[in-house]
Amino acid sequence: MKRTLTKLICLLATVILFQTVAKSRDVARYDVAPHVESIMYGERRLATGFYMEFKNKVYLVTNKHVCDASINLLKKRVLVTSKGTYNIKVISKVHDLCLAETSLKKGLKLSRVDVVPLDKVTISGHPDGDALIIRSGRVIEAVSLQFNWIGQFEVDVTLTSVFCLPGSSGSPATNEEGEVIGVLFSGQFAKEISVLVPHKDLKLFMEKHAR
Repeated sequence: MKRTLTKLICLLATVILFQTVAKSRDVARYDVAPHVESIMYGERRLATGFYMEFKNKVYLVTNKHVCDASINLLKKRVLVTSKGTYNIKVISKVHDLCLAETSLKKGLKLSRVDVVPLDKVTISGHPDGDALIIRSGRVIEAVSLQFNWIGQFEVDVTLTSVFCLPGSSGSPATNEEGEVIGVLFSGQFAKEISVLVPHKDLKLFMEKHAR
């Protein structure tokens, strides 16, 4: 455990040395803003989701815990955004992912390749329903961590140096081309580390359920 923690601290220090100064409004070359939405619970906007193209269709992607909260509060199996109400297609039993069907024509694209440590990553979200916040940083590494809310087992995650505020759950993480490389679902706020569902698991999830 101590070795893992030491390794993480060293990697984070390396990331900070190489990192371009991340400003809260730093925008990637591709404009992600039209495709990122607040998930609404009645009049409240407490999470984030994004529209993503896959196999000639556009889906609303967010976290499992966001969908669970929406179902619990609205008493319906739906997600609500400013663009409409969408039926939830599937909620993952393993990863913090949820998928809803839409009739939209455009969305973000899934990257064909995964990221590696020190790659630039941008996370775009609506913390607490506020205006879109876009922050950039670097990939730290891929690790396995245990999360009790999805069972007593470990899941693979991607760690980044992007600081994200609470309420950003479900935000897309994108590369410099604006392609999705992961989905934000947690963070270690004191260390300014964000935790992503990794590209490989998002890709497998979409291939299995986006039909």
